[in-house]
Amino acid sequence: MTMDDHTGGVNSVAVLADGRVVSGGSDCKVKLWDPATGLVKTMDEHKSQVASVAVMADGSVVSGGYDGKVKLWDPATGLVKTMDEHKRWVRSVAVLADGRVVSGGDDGVKLWVPASGGVKTMDEHESDVCSVAVLADGRVVSGAGDGKVKLWDPVTGLVKTMDEHESNMRSMAVLADGRVVSGGWDGKVKLWDPATGDVATLRVDASVHCLAVRADAALLVVGLGNGGVHVFVAEPGVQPRLGSALER
Repeated sequence: MTMDDHTGGVNSVAVLADGRVVSGGSDCKVKLWDPATGLVKTMDEHKSQVASVAVMADGSVVSGGYDGKVKLWDPATGLVKTMDEHKRWVRSVAVLADGRVVSGGDDGVKLWVPASGGVKTMDEHESDVCSVAVLADGRVVSGAGDGKVKLWDPVTGLVKTMDEHESNMRSMAVLADGRVVSGGWDGKVKLWDPATGDVATLRVDASVHCLAVRADAALLVVGLGNGGVHVFVAEPGVQPRLGSALER
């Protein structure tokens, strides 16, 4: 099945619990597609290309764009809320279980509470933030073009840093056990345990462009710049297997 309503490149996709698909594109539009019915809804309030999309538990859609805006769209009502405290490009968005929204951009990381409008900022990165993700306990993890990964606790303000990437950090994810996974243009995947500080490295044969994990298992999927895809099993305390040697 195909949805071809975008008039430019598709930069980000996400899947809702009911099987609908949301996409954000270089045509500045967010599309919500129901493969079962073929119905497509559109949110076109961004003024520049949409870089990242994510979904809330209630079916609302979050998007971040190069216009510096983060949008929260309720497709059922058409209502759109906007957080415009970023002054430069927004490159990545993610959502917390309690409805807060985290965004990463060229001017740092923002944590937004749509219900109240409150915003907190973590600006310790020295380069553009390319990817953000969240831990189950509400802490925020972010990776930037300087190769550093930051773990931020919005409650205490505490920031921890893992700086073992040698170049641009492009994508990240969080395993079910709380370990942070990051991939960079240095051809390495890092598994960082914030509790202990331990870092393990998986070497791959090209730059890492994207990562995904399966929520119910320590299954890690890595997409590479050369078109390859590697799958690793990364169980706690066990050397990741399937595809590459582990460097400590």
